[in-house]
Amino acid sequence: MQYSRIKNPNSTFKIDALQFRQYMGINLYMRLHKLGATRRFWSHQTRVDRVADIMARDTFETITRYLHFADETTSDQGRTSKFQLLVNHFNSAAQSYYMEEHLSIDEQILPYKGKNLHYGNITLKSQKKWGFKLFVLSDRLEVI
Repeated sequence: MQYSRIKNPNSTFKIDALQFRQYMGINLYMRLHKLGATRRFWSHQTRVDRVADIMARDTFETITRYLHFADETTSDQGRTSKFQLLVNHFNSAAQSYYMEEHLSIDEQILPYKGKNLHYGNITLKSQKKWGFKLFVLSDRLEVI
């Protein structure tokens, strides 16, 4: 919400926990059921009730505009600064996870076709040509 005040000092943008869960669920649904442009989920010709009935289009777009996981007031503009807080959160959560005796480290591709992929490390023969190459810790049941 601080980002909305930086961009627009008169902004009254607020989001509660329910709206955030709905927003994240809609984003996940949209990634699984692609219609191209986001607005098509609300248009008359291609309306998707599972999305349009949960949240209004303008509310979704406002949350998309103002939701940021980075502190915009700091001067650190490193390549990972936009999502470093999220990475730190996952790292601390992983530290508290119970580890089994038999573990393995696997490679996994996180799909990404954004503009600033300066450090992607994917070979041309790979099926997925865009994204981040991650190393994940796995036990016999799941990725940790």
